[in-house]
Amino acid sequence: MEQLNAQGMVVRKIDPQASAADQEAKAKEAEEKRKRDLVLKEESRKNKALLSTYTSEADIEVARKRAPEDNQKAVQETGARIAALKKPQGDLKKQMEFFQGKNKPPAKIEQEMKDNSFSITTQENPLAQKTKEVDSINARHNEDKKRYLELTKGATK
Repeated sequence: MEQLNAQGMVVRKIDPQASAADQEAKAKEAEEKRKRDLVLKEESRKNKALLSTYTSEADIEVARKRAPEDNQKAVQETGARIAALKKPQGDLKKQMEFFQGKNKPPAKIEQEMKDNSFSITTQENPLAQKTKEVDSINARHNEDKKRYLELTKGATK
């Protein structure tokens, strides 16, 4: 349906009343299109970031080699911190043994034991996480390399 002005020109087009089901279908279709567009934009952003990060396949391999090394260095540093925390804990345990059969140990020693145990636990959690990251690092670089090759070979065709 069209609305005309006094000169007989079309001012606007009016769609006939659509049923509720048609309106719902159109709304659903529009929402799906919006979601697809968002996914495409995100994929495009990731592809641009990948291409700007790496200039060649060799760059990806260098990054793949360096990432586990950095991870391993963090694991070693965390292990050294844990070892440094366990040394005073051993001394504290000896002090606690001294009080075992006698009076209750001083609150200061008990608090130091709790603090030390907490510190060790807070260091062990990231250590376990860093140890597990090696597989995900390799998987991420495999995915990056695959996508990089698809993008660069697709661009040369």
